[in-house]
Amino acid sequence: MTEAAEKVAQELRGELDRVRADAEAEVAASREWAAGEAAAVREAADAEVARAYAAADDAIRSAKAVVSRAKSIQPLSVPVPSFDFRPQIGHIEKALNALQGIDYVLEVDMANESRSPTSGTSSPRNAAGSSAQSRRRSRQHRHRDARRPVGATRYFMNPIAL
Repeated sequence: MTEAAEKVAQELRGELDRVRADAEAEVAASREWAAGEAAAVREAADAEVARAYAAADDAIRSAKAVVSRAKSIQPLSVPVPSFDFRPQIGHIEKALNALQGIDYVLEVDMANESRSPTSGTSSPRNAAGSSAQSRRRSRQHRHRDARRPVGATRYFMNPIAL
């Protein structure tokens, strides 16, 4: 029996070695497959990240183009100073407002003169009439100016008055 038992033990050892070799081969194949899958996933992720960066760059470029087009279309405006500087530049602001008022009066007067049928002042009566008309227009201007919304046509808007 010892010989038979030894023979069976050797067969079992041989079969155990074959099973170990098969298991090691399967483990190695599984590791290779997993490494290949991980590499494919990394490549896909890198490609997705590259596409996202490209899309972000395109969006930034198009936004910059829109901003530059908008800047080229927008008219220039006079900036409103901050409250820290208002006391120091108040006199400039008042002068600009006065100039705007003068400009408005001149425009109204010129528009009224272009509509009047007699533009010449050859007779004293026309001269007297035109000065009366000027006074009347000046009064109308003051009333019209009072109805105008605050800051609507001013160079600098006064945020306190709004």
